[in-house]
Amino acid sequence: MVRINKILPLITIIGCLSVASSVWAKFSVEPVRVEIFQQAGTTQTGAYSIKNFDDTPIRIELEWFDKTINPAIETWFEFENNVVDVPPNSTVDIKYTISLPEDAQGLYYARVRFSENPPEGVAVGISKRYNYPLLVVAQGTQHYDYTINDIKIKNTDVKATTVEVFITNNSNTFFRPGGQIKIHPEDGSETEYHIEFNTERELILPQEGSLCIGSFIGDMVLPDGLYKAVILIVNTDEYDEKIWKKTMTFSVENGVPNIIE
Repeated sequence: MVRINKILPLITIIGCLSVASSVWAKFSVEPVRVEIFQQAGTTQTGAYSIKNFDDTPIRIELEWFDKTINPAIETWFEFENNVVDVPPNSTVDIKYTISLPEDAQGLYYARVRFSENPPEGVAVGISKRYNYPLLVVAQGTQHYDYTINDIKIKNTDVKATTVEVFITNNSNTFFRPGGQIKIHPEDGSETEYHIEFNTERELILPQEGSLCIGSFIGDMVLPDGLYKAVILIVNTDEYDEKIWKKTMTFSVENGVPNIIE
């Protein structure tokens, strides 16, 4: 089964009820996303910065949840401490270590959670949790592949012709498909229409899928006729760029598109 998923930071607010009434400190965590290309069999360190905006101290619990598909080892990520005390109006850096095994392949992926605990004696308040993505690619082992599961062309009840392309990531790492759809009328004219899609390059995790959408700029729909479309899918990472091409033919009759092949 293909899952649709966007990799976004998550913030959870938890209310706790008891006798006293208080709200404890506010805090932030940076960075909100970690993306690393690292050689298999190597170790590297980094740090998260936890900032306390309040006049009272806070205690933060740190956890991580491995989302890797078939990891070679289960202990590839570690915090130097699982609990951090942050003084009032201060910032504390908490170090982490990433240790990829020699046989690491593709993407190692985790969600990292930072949970605020109330100070002693405070039983009512707002507890905040941050849940951030951490993505580590074993450099040199990644391979990219995809499947276009569905293509839809919308030309009626829209301001501008819209193309929807559902892409499944068959790679062993994350995939950031972007690209362009070039549409040529088959009437012999030199007219060419362009549609950009997934311009923000939102990533897709392995074995998951995403709906990539693009439309004409302005209020324009395709007139009736026969068309050939060339879909160019581009994926660029820190070290490489790959371009795939798919061609299809479709018609528009009474404003309604019909994909022929």
